[in-house]
Amino acid sequence: MRLTLKPLPLLIALSLTAGCGGGGDTPVGTTVSTQSASSGSLLACIDANTNGHCDDGDASRLLDSLPATGATGLSPTSSQRVLLERRDSANRRTGLWLAETGSAQVSALSSLRAALAAQGRSATTIDTLVTALGTRHGSALESTLAASLATAQQQQGLAWQALLAWSGAVATAGDGAATLTAASSTLAAPATATQWDASADGSARRQLTAYGSQVLNNSESNRLYLFDASAETVSSREIDLVPAQRVALADQPPLLRRAWAMVEGAVSLFVDTASAATGFTTTPRQEEVVTLAPGLGITGITLVNAAQDAFVLLNMADGGHTGSSCETTSQGREGLFRVGLGDTASYRWLAQAPACVHSGFSLLAADAAGSRVAAWDATGATLWVMDGSTLALQRRIDPGLSGSTAVQAMGISAGGRFVALAAYGRLTLVDLSDGRLVAQLTGDWGNVTQVAFAQGGRRVLLASAQNVHTLVLDDQMQRLSASSVTVGSSSDEPVRALAVAADGDSYFAVTDQRIAWRAAATDSALASRSLDAGMSVQQATLAGTRLVLLARGAQDQQLRLMRLSTPLNATVGTTVSTTQATTTATTATPATVARTGA
Repeated sequence: MRLTLKPLPLLIALSLTAGCGGGGDTPVGTTVSTQSASSGSLLACIDANTNGHCDDGDASRLLDSLPATGATGLSPTSSQRVLLERRDSANRRTGLWLAETGSAQVSALSSLRAALAAQGRSATTIDTLVTALGTRHGSALESTLAASLATAQQQQGLAWQALLAWSGAVATAGDGAATLTAASSTLAAPATATQWDASADGSARRQLTAYGSQVLNNSESNRLYLFDASAETVSSREIDLVPAQRVALADQPPLLRRAWAMVEGAVSLFVDTASAATGFTTTPRQEEVVTLAPGLGITGITLVNAAQDAFVLLNMADGGHTGSSCETTSQGREGLFRVGLGDTASYRWLAQAPACVHSGFSLLAADAAGSRVAAWDATGATLWVMDGSTLALQRRIDPGLSGSTAVQAMGISAGGRFVALAAYGRLTLVDLSDGRLVAQLTGDWGNVTQVAFAQGGRRVLLASAQNVHTLVLDDQMQRLSASSVTVGSSSDEPVRALAVAADGDSYFAVTDQRIAWRAAATDSALASRSLDAGMSVQQATLAGTRLVLLARGAQDQQLRLMRLSTPLNATVGTTVSTTQATTTATTATPATVARTGA
């Protein structure tokens, strides 16, 4: 049977109830029109940031219908992939197709080829499987693609795992009869990679960030550790940002500090020798550790530029750095630095780094390329937007948040265009490209510990107390609906961290007692895992297919760096076993379900 190149509608249940935040949504200034598929239309895009969604960072075009050839009219490079998605009037994705790399044509077979290629299958294997399916079971592939996405609650990875397992079984058996098996969503037990003696400076909240599988953290006051979370044996490269000599000089006269700056280049050579790269296979070294006073040290980090650079918020020991291109000339303690991680030198001479010193920076966000960075000035209640290379100030934005609505958390969209500023009962969305305030939304959440975008920027997640609140946005970034889910079992178990999957389709909410994995589109549970008693979670991040946690033991005051495997590596499926290939059952067909209007 020959495969037809018609669109493959997928109907999913999405029961996000309206009214969780009440009224009072007021767009400020000119609203932003972002191109997105509405009911009855298709949106094709070049998935530049490879997150599996058409979002604010992607070139796209709307199609009334897909031509018989499957052409989308886009012009991807040989390394780019085109996506085609259908969304309903509530901005919920109801269909997804993939083109092969470098191609602008999409179909069910191209989606299968793309998934097999990403899985690492050879061209011969792909041709054999696709030929078998295309000539005998093409129509079944259409219905199974839709069914696999529906049963996986819009989780792309789980959907492709189920589809590939079904396809392999059909091709092997040769009769078109195979079971569409739900992919596993089991979370592995977290294992400790290393631990630090953290009895000193116990009030400090350490930082954790990831880019792909690369993780950067500061489990000691003056040090960053860069490591690959996917490696079987984790080893790190140590990077010292605040040498002990600077701390010793912090309270000395300015003349002495300036004199010391003149010889700091020579000191960097000494520190490079004395502070060689340290592996996690042994306990991180203790000599030369700088213990800063409470409130000083690294307060924010984010990896950019394929993990070759990082933006660092550092509440410095002496306030002695002033960026040459930043507008402010104040000698405040909070410095924003762009730190290069690509070389092997352990010590970073921050006086030479692109920097912006200001007395109020407390939060930061940056696009993945590091071309633009935003920092929140808590003192002036102002958002600073800077060039990512030079940290030259591009604009300052007053979002009208201060006092009881002071900003508590900040997140950036997948394409790097929008920033979400979360406060007590308030959420402000800002367009960084031109400084416009896009929307001010209200809700019934209290203090916010973290905010993040999901589903290609069409959802915003807020962690507050024991709950995760979800706001669904329309094309103009205005609220369509809202919902909330309780993750912690009591008021003593607040959500400590949110970690959103790279594709934005799911997220992990972490408390001191458990890890909850949930679908972003349906806000339903996928899996959970309990944590050892007595742990206090500080941060969590997703590094490739691993969830990495930073936690403190209640009894021994040890900081533990833990990681666990997740099913997120199911993006391209798994090898089909002989048993699966001979399983006989009816081919799955998509189920039609009711949709709840916003």
